[in-house]
Amino acid sequence: MSPDQPAPGQTGFPSYPEVVQSTLVRLRDGLFGSAGRIRWRPARDLAAHMLLFVDDAQRCSAIAVEWIRGDLGCSRVDTGLGAPGNATYVPGYAESRDPDAEVPTYAGAQVNNMAGAMQLMWKTEHPIVFRDVAADGRFDVRLHDMLVNAGTTSKMAAPVGHRGRPIGLICANWVGRSIPNSSALHEHFESVVGDVLGPILLASCELAAMRAAAERAESGAGGAAAGGEGQGLVLLTPAELKVAWLAASGLPYKLIADRLNKSFSTVDHQMRSIRHKLKVRTYAELAAVLANSGGPSSKNELL
Repeated sequence: MSPDQPAPGQTGFPSYPEVVQSTLVRLRDGLFGSAGRIRWRPARDLAAHMLLFVDDAQRCSAIAVEWIRGDLGCSRVDTGLGAPGNATYVPGYAESRDPDAEVPTYAGAQVNNMAGAMQLMWKTEHPIVFRDVAADGRFDVRLHDMLVNAGTTSKMAAPVGHRGRPIGLICANWVGRSIPNSSALHEHFESVVGDVLGPILLASCELAAMRAAAERAESGAGGAAAGGEGQGLVLLTPAELKVAWLAASGLPYKLIADRLNKSFSTVDHQMRSIRHKLKVRTYAELAAVLANSGGPSSKNELL
């Protein structure tokens, strides 16, 4: 990083479209390059389709569940965003149901994320199969009844994540019939979830968070700086100020470190200092402080 690195609001600071484009380049190189991980042609086609909408996390997820349902020949595929430590899990973020069968929707449903079966789904290294849902004692009563009442006979589930960061779960359900005994089916599901959904949905969710934080900052949302607390920015060093603007725009620490040519630990240390000096706890509060400081006045300048 050059010592004359442009400050936020100056020419050269990346705009949101520029970040989207750099994200696409990185993903295409990682997925399709010489060392690309996707070897199965149908999965490559899926990845290419999802990348067309990488800045729309829900559209990406909808494309994925529709494709997987067709490939597995199951009755329903649903996915939800979350993490193992969340108290509840909402499976209806994206859902694909067989149009030729009466398959109920999970939209709006909430389940106990701490239940044994849910934690098994989160912690499994490979897709887990529940062949006979009705007789499986690992489900809590509420989730068991929800699945059985929906006619679910078999279920296969896997966590979606990338580089140790959980994003959510994806579940395939067979209604009125059992999951086929097919190693290829299991392998296809595992490959697509790990090689395609993990990296693309993580990037897509990061872009969504970045855009949301920028929009909050533009409108002064969060209220952290309502009393003129933006003057606290004078407590930050120039290096911390650069990190603060990037963090408020929604970039994860790894990308901030890459952008500023710093180590991950340095960025983490600087963010701890920023939170302490500004007395903020969330990105929304940080964005509000920055937005009320008289800094960048447009989304492109912020990003």
